[in-house]
Amino acid sequence: MPRSRYRLGDLIEVKHGFAFPGQGFSEDPSLPTLVTPGNFSIGGGFRETKAKTFAENYPAEYELSAGDLIVTMTDLSRSGDTLGYPAVVPRTGRYLHNQRIGLVRVSDTSKLDLSFLNYYMRTSAYRAHILGTATGSTVRHTSPSRICEFMADIPELAEQRAIAEVLGALDDKIAANNRTSAISSDLAATLFQSALGRPATTSLSSIRTLSAERVLTYGDGYRTKRSEHGEPGMRIVRAGDIRDGRLVLSGDDFVSSEYSRSVGAKSCQAGDIVLTTKGTVGRVATVQNGITPSVYSPQLCYFRVSDDQMSLQPWFAEWFRSADRIRQTDIAMHKSDMAPYVNLQDIGSLQVPVPTADSHGPVIEQLGSLHRLVHGTARENEVLARTRDELLPLLMSGKLRVKDAEKKVEAIA
Repeated sequence: MPRSRYRLGDLIEVKHGFAFPGQGFSEDPSLPTLVTPGNFSIGGGFRETKAKTFAENYPAEYELSAGDLIVTMTDLSRSGDTLGYPAVVPRTGRYLHNQRIGLVRVSDTSKLDLSFLNYYMRTSAYRAHILGTATGSTVRHTSPSRICEFMADIPELAEQRAIAEVLGALDDKIAANNRTSAISSDLAATLFQSALGRPATTSLSSIRTLSAERVLTYGDGYRTKRSEHGEPGMRIVRAGDIRDGRLVLSGDDFVSSEYSRSVGAKSCQAGDIVLTTKGTVGRVATVQNGITPSVYSPQLCYFRVSDDQMSLQPWFAEWFRSADRIRQTDIAMHKSDMAPYVNLQDIGSLQVPVPTADSHGPVIEQLGSLHRLVHGTARENEVLARTRDELLPLLMSGKLRVKDAEKKVEAIA
């Protein structure tokens, strides 16, 4: 499987985005979305976030097209988590080519396939070049010229297309799962709001009262001392680990097993509902089955439905995602100089609509089914993404034949 070496700049062009003026910024979701570095996933790929949109006129050439390949040229993390990674513009929605985002065009299509390039720009060699030539210590930057300086070892065009097809099949399945998850979440929210439209079938009760009645327990996270850190042990779950309604454990801090008894009820349990209470207040997750031994950090508050009331868990989980909970949390929030926060007393005062008797049994069952579907697609996506990331370097280096990779993909996709 021969490879030819090219300077990327001999095969591609990278165009800077437009500096959209701040007075036109909006949060109206019906307007075109400004693509920012936050739209790039670690490892590459497009990530939907809270939309920052634009309400004024702009040059038509800076509206992106579905399928365009873009690259982020700024990253706010010290380690440059997403710097230089590519993403493909989604087929739904309107997106604008913002500054510090590069639009990548292939200038020699006889030697390079755009879909292949989307995956090639995720290789470790390319990433090492981007991070090694980046400027800035707090905010990391790269540029079109630095991207184009990279020397790439690239296979023949036919093999490029075959590699892109294999890896693309995994990403297509991930995208389909994401759509299923989004539809399920929207349906759950609609069902819940419809149930709340019959106020005679619910009664308000505070979190504090529900705790006193042993319907649920709640508490904040474990405050560790540096001397308690160590492995093996329980991973510390921080606010950044709450992603898309699940816990995605990524930190390197652990409470040593020696201190696991001190953690007590503040260890993660499947079915717990988790709320961020400091900094980015209000992000919610439900702890999935199979979570590894972990402990909540003080920036989190957990809610654990009692075993004999577990049938109500889907109802409470949905309420924590609802506009009503968000409104109450916003009212209770303290605006400190350091970071906004809500404390346990505030949390205890939140008023929750609780079903009376069996008034919403069918709705709660449907909510449970939809929540399980969302978690199931997320688990499957983790497997698909892990497979893609394992295959990518092997295919790019020629250590694995495309036919062999296809068999692995067919087995799971």
